[in-house]
Amino acid sequence: MSDEESNTGGDQVGPQRETVSTPVGPESIEGRVRHARQVIEEISKIVLAMKRHPYFDGEQKVGENHGEMIANIMLSYRHLEDARMRLGKVYQAKDGGTSVYKQ
Repeated sequence: MSDEESNTGGDQVGPQRETVSTPVGPESIEGRVRHARQVIEEISKIVLAMKRHPYFDGEQKVGENHGEMIANIMLSYRHLEDARMRLGKVYQAKDGGTSVYKQ
């Protein structure tokens, strides 16, 4: 069995999917929260940039709904921002409820 087969269970056809690396080891909770928030911020930028994709400059084809697509892009972005904010609340709760923005 090749390395690729052992990594995929031998039943996946095609290239392996890329995955986001996660920190390994006894990193502090602050470090893990900071890393997760940075990853979410990068994904948020990618999602928000979808709104400006040239695809939306063209005319809608029958059955397409550009407005619905853009609305769902924005909803996805807001959910990511909410997740990032909630991870910030982990800092806040760890520090006895002190907001990280009141420093």
